[in-house]
Amino acid sequence: MQLVTFVSAMLGGLVFFGLTVLVFAPYGCALLAPLLWLRHRRLEKVAQQDERPWSWGQTLRPIARRLVLGYLVVHLGFFAWQWGKWNFVDNAHYAAKQYFAAGQVTAAQRKLLTLVLHPDNPVLWPLTKLQEAIYHVGIKYLPENDGEKGLWRNSWFLYPYTRRNLTPYGTDRFHVNPRMVALLDEAWTTIVTLCTQPLADRQMYREYLLSFPVLANYYRLFDAYYLVEKKTGIRATRIIKHPIYFPREKRLTDWLLRLEEQWRAEPEVWGKVQKHPKIEAARLMALIRLHGNIIRSELMAGRFSCNSPLIQSYRELRRRFAGDEKTKGVIERISNKKTRDILYEMTIQNGQAMFYKYVLQDFCHQPVAGRFFMGKEMKDNYFGDIFANELSVIKEATRE
Repeated sequence: MQLVTFVSAMLGGLVFFGLTVLVFAPYGCALLAPLLWLRHRRLEKVAQQDERPWSWGQTLRPIARRLVLGYLVVHLGFFAWQWGKWNFVDNAHYAAKQYFAAGQVTAAQRKLLTLVLHPDNPVLWPLTKLQEAIYHVGIKYLPENDGEKGLWRNSWFLYPYTRRNLTPYGTDRFHVNPRMVALLDEAWTTIVTLCTQPLADRQMYREYLLSFPVLANYYRLFDAYYLVEKKTGIRATRIIKHPIYFPREKRLTDWLLRLEEQWRAEPEVWGKVQKHPKIEAARLMALIRLHGNIIRSELMAGRFSCNSPLIQSYRELRRRFAGDEKTKGVIERISNKKTRDILYEMTIQNGQAMFYKYVLQDFCHQPVAGRFFMGKEMKDNYFGDIFANELSVIKEATRE
């Protein structure tokens, strides 16, 4: 088995090397051409003094050999590190881990290439197919009821999309894309696997706790693409009314709410969450959006209360994300300003979030975290057009 996984890792290395040369060689040649030319000229002069012929092949072959040898050393070192990392005392299912170590090498190569290429790019097809082959063989060594296979799927096939919120080729707001639907289905299946099946491997369990928020936030961000319509595009209310997809959002809310307690129970995980605020930011972003949809479902059913636990939970989530006069929000702990601004706008300055701030401040007289610049008359007119039915319910419920 170790020989098979070693061969798989080496095959992935050869494919990756070829693809890397294909993608980056033109840039490398353009950058290094002057240095290569100077080296060639120097070696050519030395050869002429000794009355020996000299060619470009003689100049480039030693460099190519060193590059290949250096790459193989790094590649084998990474495979050995992965093998040792996942075959320690804190691990389980050691037969499967042989394949996971090989698959991690291929996954790392794909992640590197997807820094410049879209995950759907045909250039990546050989590595993707090799990754799928390793996955389908490796999970045969996992128990049927163990959630570890969900972590394999998330790390190898979903993360290339979720880390930058990418969608498959051909996805837009006015046409249902079967590939996007398939990706969302795979994301949901993975979420259910991770959240409902135990993980015997403690290291895998800790990886799940850290990676789950990004996956959950991606699913919540794009689940409306299940119900795209040609004329009107994406509407959040379609998800809220749907008998399958909206119950999923409620289940996802419960799993995300319990996540903080799970983090705190693992000191190593809790330390990483504190060190990397994007993890907590992803969880809060998903929860704020999910709470917003649940509140809207209550409004559509004719129910609203300023003091309901749902409303108070929503206010607390926004406070922890955006901060207030007394508390620094998690978004402020992200060092990159561009990233901060994008995440803030996505979460706090979308139409639904601004509507709830308007409602809770103007009708419930409760402070809500987040900046909001709009005059009262403009707010009344703007929200009165978009949320007319919801406002009727709120006015009736808050009438003294």
